[in-house]
Amino acid sequence: MNPIEDIREKPVIGHEDVVGLNFICPSGRFVFRRHYKNGLRSHVMEVLCREAVSRETSGVRVDGILRFPRAVPVKMLRIFRHKFRRLDEAFQETRRLREVERYLTRRYLARSEEFLVDYQSPAGPDVLLCGLQDFVEGFELNPWLPPGGDMFRRCHGEDAARIFRVFQNRLGDFVVRVKRMAREVALLPDLAGQGNLLVTSEGAVTLVDINNISRVRPGDAIALDDKGYPVCDKSVEALALMETIATGTEPDRSDALYGAFLTPERKERVQVLDRRFHRKLSSNS
Repeated sequence: MNPIEDIREKPVIGHEDVVGLNFICPSGRFVFRRHYKNGLRSHVMEVLCREAVSRETSGVRVDGILRFPRAVPVKMLRIFRHKFRRLDEAFQETRRLREVERYLTRRYLARSEEFLVDYQSPAGPDVLLCGLQDFVEGFELNPWLPPGGDMFRRCHGEDAARIFRVFQNRLGDFVVRVKRMAREVALLPDLAGQGNLLVTSEGAVTLVDINNISRVRPGDAIALDDKGYPVCDKSVEALALMETIATGTEPDRSDALYGAFLTPERKERVQVLDRRFHRKLSSNS
């Protein structure tokens, strides 16, 4: 086995992998820890203060009681797995990110600062795309398993119903912005992936995964991403479900976006591709 393995090809990485990268200057102040949502398209690492990790593992005494407070990330580091053939490909990717940011704004998108580095890969110098993203605390929004007002009761008690209405209003505005982006610049972020959308305890909706932005291309052909997933179709389906959560009613199926992607015949074909993708994913794991 090659002792030097390309960071993009490793299934998982840890602290030593990150600090061993040629473009990282380790100060000792931070610990890099794998986030539970390690994606197909990027390594996702928590950036933690070493002192916070020490308190988490060794504990601190508060009023005579030993507590182990969870270390909260100061940032999230994303290392993209994609190998760009040309530098311009990397810039195309970052331009898509900026377009999504322009439509969603920081109100609905976890702020991320992307940077391109000269990576000393086993095959020689290469371009690597990374990002430092704000950390967002929240629970996952699964459009197929809609949350109810009781999701906020743990934090807000009797005020949960009001916070749920705040969430619905924010989600409705998010849907409007995504649909406008799809209509005006034909881009759609991945809304179907697990944990791509988070909801904070105050009802704010935030997109945290921006690694798989697809082109909206209406037509009979179902586009697949580089992993073989019908991400555009599934994201439109997720968007329609979110609109239902936000409004409490079925969305208008005469809408141009929904009408092009959510016909019964097309959804059946997409379901076949979705099952094929997950079978392949399971067999490779």
